[in-house]
Amino acid sequence: LTEISEAINGTFRVVEEKEFRTLSFLHESDPLESALHVHFEGKFPTLESLLRDKVKREGRDGRFTYTYEVSLVNEKFFACLESGQFIGALAHLKDGNLSMLLLRDHSDEQEDDSIRKLASMVWFQKLREEDRNSGDQRFRNAFVASQDTFQKVLAGFQAFRQWVKEKYSDDYHR
Repeated sequence: LTEISEAINGTFRVVEEKEFRTLSFLHESDPLESALHVHFEGKFPTLESLLRDKVKREGRDGRFTYTYEVSLVNEKFFACLESGQFIGALAHLKDGNLSMLLLRDHSDEQEDDSIRKLASMVWFQKLREEDRNSGDQRFRNAFVASQDTFQKVLAGFQAFRQWVKEKYSDDYHR
């Protein structure tokens, strides 16, 4: 029992040793790291808050769809920390989805579910294109590519919305 306890404590000690909760490894001069710092700042004031952080997932059971929460503080998270892939560890806590960083300059659109989904689609497409890269560089490259692509896609989406609104404005007023 003592050995198990020491192993668990050693695993969690990595979080403190790497100063993961303080985000001190992020640099304001790097656009991705700066965005990550803004997003994650203050989210994990204690180790317990980190352990309680969960993401929502959907499951299916026959005809029924259900939502459940799962903690991503797991072996993969600790492997990222131990190997110095801190951006990968942060991304892992969001189930790989850092699309919210694309919305940080679009506060009006953050509440729009369709735009959040659009950002997520762009993010995962660019992340898949970076499969040949590994580690934190994969996320850096995907972030840069996603920013440009998302701006273009968002502009097209907004123009289409405006066109629909103007074309069918009489239908909205009935």
